[in-house]
Amino acid sequence: MSAFSDAMLATPGLVAYWRGWPYQDLGPNNIVPNVITAPIAAPDGLVPNDPSGAATILGTTQIQAGIQAGQLIGPWTLTCAMASPAARTGATWNLMRWNGLAATLLLAPVGSLQFNAGSWAMGTPAGYTALNDGNPHLVAVTWDLTVACMYIDGELIVRLGPALGAGRMANIDAIGAQTVNIPMPSGTVATDTLTFGEPAVFNRAITRQEARDLWTAFSYQPSFYQRVMSIPNLFAYWRMGEASGDFANQVAGGPPMVRSTGTGMTPVSGLVPTDWDGATDFAVDDGNYANATMPALGTQWSFLCLYTARASGISNQFVTAPGFSFYMGAGGFLRCGGAYHTGVTASGAASRDGQPHLGVVTGDGTSMRVYQDGLLGVTDPGPAPGQAGVIQTPYSLNIAAGAWGISNIASVCWNGTLDEVAAVQRCLTDREVAELWAARNALGPIVANGQAAANGARVTLTPPALGPAPAEYVIRWS
Repeated sequence: MSAFSDAMLATPGLVAYWRGWPYQDLGPNNIVPNVITAPIAAPDGLVPNDPSGAATILGTTQIQAGIQAGQLIGPWTLTCAMASPAARTGATWNLMRWNGLAATLLLAPVGSLQFNAGSWAMGTPAGYTALNDGNPHLVAVTWDLTVACMYIDGELIVRLGPALGAGRMANIDAIGAQTVNIPMPSGTVATDTLTFGEPAVFNRAITRQEARDLWTAFSYQPSFYQRVMSIPNLFAYWRMGEASGDFANQVAGGPPMVRSTGTGMTPVSGLVPTDWDGATDFAVDDGNYANATMPALGTQWSFLCLYTARASGISNQFVTAPGFSFYMGAGGFLRCGGAYHTGVTASGAASRDGQPHLGVVTGDGTSMRVYQDGLLGVTDPGPAPGQAGVIQTPYSLNIAAGAWGISNIASVCWNGTLDEVAAVQRCLTDREVAELWAARNALGPIVANGQAAANGARVTLTPPALGPAPAEYVIRWS
């Protein structure tokens, strides 16, 4: 579940809410859709940090679900998420369409949104093309029997009424049971694609505030810590902020990272904005590293860490084990592997700029992938002799040690700061890695009573931030 799905389920009047792929109705009626023509792909979901799935569809795809008589009475809301590429061939997408009523929420070829109902239509202003940018958007149209409203990403775009009259808008339930297409193309444009998800139907018109709150939940970005802790199969997460002693594992029961006797370890500010837990700076010497005794991770694994690197250094190691290393080459390129194979990113010397970066390496039993700052740099296709053996047997994992974790030559020890080191017993996806980098750059949510504060929430800030007395503020996002 995600913050968005929680917000959807908490909004009154929900009739149906199809989440993920294959669609699962989380609403009260358990309406199973009929997949007439299957999608061509099922990528991670359109909601940030929610891998529940979406549907990438061709112009020939059709998915339908039946709304029964009495489930939708009078006022209503249609809402869905979509992502449309800039390279469009001209197809019009019926995002949600009531069969037999000619009532359709549609995406026009130019990237504008329209709602057609009988002999009239409303839509985004002339020249609007913002929906063809490849990014996820949340759209909605409402009818309260008097006024029709259209929302895009929580903002009211169009409001019409009360001179519309009843017509089809007010009587959408008059024919009884109806089938809604989610979605259906207008015609068959076999080369046009759309990513679509999270369609929902309410039997009331959601308010302007509710539309904003749904968008806040849809676009909510957790902190880096929250994002890492939510990764499935997370095995170890060391925040590297302790000034002395072992580095604690945030995962219950996981091994600590034991500090060596080297003198070149200094506590510094964390590499995540608004993260006051700190990090550790490693100066080059022959004994400053940390070590954890790791069990087998299997054939699916990932390592990640935030780092800064100083200009000096030949080949600096940040995650190493016997026969395996994730390190930075002399030119500033990230590398993974060992004596048997090596992958190189396209990062270049920019990695030695003293700025925070995110390094990730993943393995799936046959290949390894290296990422920097959320972007895939290289895939090493293997074969990978020894790779599985290193990860499948208990081993000693070293942080900031020398080459391959066994050499303590000063020139190859880490020369810079390490923070937020984690090991995952699963191969992270491209989307998950990108979201980790996005979470690192996010300022993080404002939290009140343990929960992220939505628009309009009241938060009491206490000393010493505001002086001698607490003060209450109302959050207004802009």
